Amino acid sequence: MNILKSLAFVLPMTLGTMALSQTEETNPIIKQRMEVMKSMNGSIGILIKMTKGEMAFDAEEAQAAAANIAETAAEVPALFEAEEMSEKSRALPAIWQNYEDFSNKADALRVAAETAATQIDAHDDLGPAVSNIGGACTACHKVNRAER
Repeated sequence: MNILKSLAFVLPMTLGTMALSQTEETNPIIKQRMEVMKSMNGSIGILIKMTKGEMAFDAEEAQAAAANIAETAAEVPALFEAEEMSEKSRALPAIWQNYEDFSNKADALRVAAETAATQIDAHDDLGPAVSNIGGACTACHKVNRAER
């Protein structure tokens, strides 16, 4: 996946999550899921801003953002074990219909982000990192997340 396609997917996802945070979820399980997703979105937002030159490149900050995505991606399967739904949640029943696939996709995101965290040393490393992380996000969201 090229960098422009990744940015075209991830940026609206980031903005959508920010808008969603304006309404309060009352289910604690779903609220925790949303917080984890919001954290990942914040981290990918940092990488995107650096990639686009909207934020100065800082290797340590970029590595930390990728590491945060990896850490939170590792939490995702456990957060979705319970089949909890709400109006504010964008989770689709497909998650629980094929939970193994969902877990594998979360693990693929973890691996992509861990790899990025160890390979971002220069600005030129951001494009491939964002592309790989964005591709992993897209693969999961295409089948497990409702559009709004």
